[in-house]
Amino acid sequence: MRAIVTLAGIDEAIQNLGYTNDRHIKTRFIRALRQYYSDEGSIRAISGISSDELIRYIWETDGGDEAIKNKRKNFSSITEKFQQYKIFHKF
Repeated sequence: MRAIVTLAGIDEAIQNLGYTNDRHIKTRFIRALRQYYSDEGSIRAISGISSDELIRYIWETDGGDEAIKNKRKNFSSITEKFQQYKIFHKF
């Protein structure tokens, strides 16, 4: 049976994670992911999200290659933690 995913369901799951500090990196990561899903159609249409784009959003970098490179290890640590929770697949 195919799983039914809705924006309301995604928002409820995010809320249930209990991340209340908007400055916390995990919260910023979740919000960065959520921004890509603007409507119900985007849930099915998006097959991947650029890790560099997520890094730019999470750390509010200027997008330069060096700034991105410096944050990739941090980003990897965050995604590994979420994979342990079985929330997200490898990016």
